[in-house]
Amino acid sequence: MNELVFNQTHKDYLNEPGCSKSLLSRFAITPAHCRVPQETTDAMLFGTAMHTLILEPEKFAKYHDTYPEGLDGRSKEGKAAKKAMDEAGGTILPRDKWGRLQGMKQAIKNSTTASNLVDNSKHEVSMFWEHRSGFRCKARADMFLATNGIIADLKKCTPSDFQSLDRTIVKYKYHWQAEWYIQGARAVTDRQDWHFVFVFVEDQPPFSVRCLTLDPAAMLQANDELVEITAYYAQCERTNTWPGYPDKVEVIELPRWAQTN
Repeated sequence: MNELVFNQTHKDYLNEPGCSKSLLSRFAITPAHCRVPQETTDAMLFGTAMHTLILEPEKFAKYHDTYPEGLDGRSKEGKAAKKAMDEAGGTILPRDKWGRLQGMKQAIKNSTTASNLVDNSKHEVSMFWEHRSGFRCKARADMFLATNGIIADLKKCTPSDFQSLDRTIVKYKYHWQAEWYIQGARAVTDRQDWHFVFVFVEDQPPFSVRCLTLDPAAMLQANDELVEITAYYAQCERTNTWPGYPDKVEVIELPRWAQTN
């Protein structure tokens, strides 16, 4: 059943069955990789904190805190603060990361384009739909503007990734995400003319912000690649077979940039 869900918690969304873009990215390594549960990393926790601060500020203080001024987790006060957050199911952040979060929030606020997307959208909107191959799909839009036909996604970036966002998009298969989310929006609404916008914010000073959308050629390539990968995913699901790397001796070439002949 195709469904658009508002006000669903992130935990409940994660517990819902379905094929997501992140799962497909792991599947693209090998099918076996998508069967391995993801571990929560410090980078993921920092990203979650950023999303909560900017998109769900009313929840931020409940689930995020930092250590008292001049103290860390080794002090009595720091241990008490961490215990309180652990009991609340939240995260305590070092003061340097806390300061970076505030800088990123202010940078988004100072960007007319980014702040308009944040201020005029529904946040954390879940989409569930049936793929034409018969498996269930899901996606969670950071910003959902139904009247404008826009889905926007907030992404933090290291300075090196921010300086080459075209390569970053390919590296993390963000073009897949844009097409996947548009497919989901078309499935769960009556609208077909959807657009996807990335809101990139640098996670270090000066916390630069860029809002980007992919050109038609990139979207067409994303669609072609998703057609191929989802067909393979559907096959693996039907047969419940999730192979890893080939069990044989393979020939490997040097990278093109390293070749001299």
